[in-house]
Amino acid sequence: AAASAAELLLDRYPDLSRLYSIGMAGALVQPLRTGDIVWGNEVSDAEDSSVLPLCSLPDGLSVSGKIHSGGIVCCSVFVDNEKRRELLRSRFGGICAEMESAGVAQVCRRRGAEAAAVKVISDNADSTAMRSILRAQISVTEALGMWLHSVRRFL
Repeated sequence: AAASAAELLLDRYPDLSRLYSIGMAGALVQPLRTGDIVWGNEVSDAEDSSVLPLCSLPDGLSVSGKIHSGGIVCCSVFVDNEKRRELLRSRFGGICAEMESAGVAQVCRRRGAEAAAVKVISDNADSTAMRSILRAQISVTEALGMWLHSVRRFL
């Protein structure tokens, strides 16, 4: 769905030079905690093992406190157990897992646009993931929105 949306946006707005994949992700590593923000520097597609580049953190923004930068692992299944979390982390080296960024990055590469991914950590990608998402969905989405609003001049 994210890839289809990216295609539609680039068809409708051919002057777009960058698309952002913004949403929630599960933490694959410590010290990521619910509410932390991840700026992806690459996305690994767990389905075909491809690794796609993402835009670097813009000048003027830095990694500190609740803001992290690292690889994102994109997979077609919800990560809700420790075994899958460890497999993804060890195989792809990412710091968080989600389901959309690879599709957006693939479309952008094919269409000559840049891709960026900004994710808020919603859970620990373990057996408590679904409960964590349901409990934290509003607060983490608000936290991500407030951060994006505060840094919009850099984007």
